[in-house]
Amino acid sequence: MSEPKKPKRRKAPAAGLLPLVVLKLLSEKPMHGYQIAEEIFQRIGYRMALPPIYMALRRLESRGFVRSEWITGSSGPARRIYHITEEGKALLESRIKRLRIIKKLADIVLE
Repeated sequence: MSEPKKPKRRKAPAAGLLPLVVLKLLSEKPMHGYQIAEEIFQRIGYRMALPPIYMALRRLESRGFVRSEWITGSSGPARRIYHITEEGKALLESRIKRLRIIKKLADIVLE
């Protein structure tokens, strides 16, 4: 008897771009993970799952591209706010240059 097939996991479009999207958004202002998800939704109309966003944030922080701090407000739970570092800004700038070239190549395919 054969084993049942596992359902395919639904992968976000261009999932490999998520860390760069996170860095770009954090370059505009410090945010917590849920704010990042909402900002993505507002800009492209696609609702990202929160776990990949938090995984990207943790990876970026472990590599020194973002830093975080806990903020406690007068109401609601404490929130972990993420800030882009100088290393994160440098990485984002270099990757944007590469993406501009990739976009030009993709435009050839899409025309």
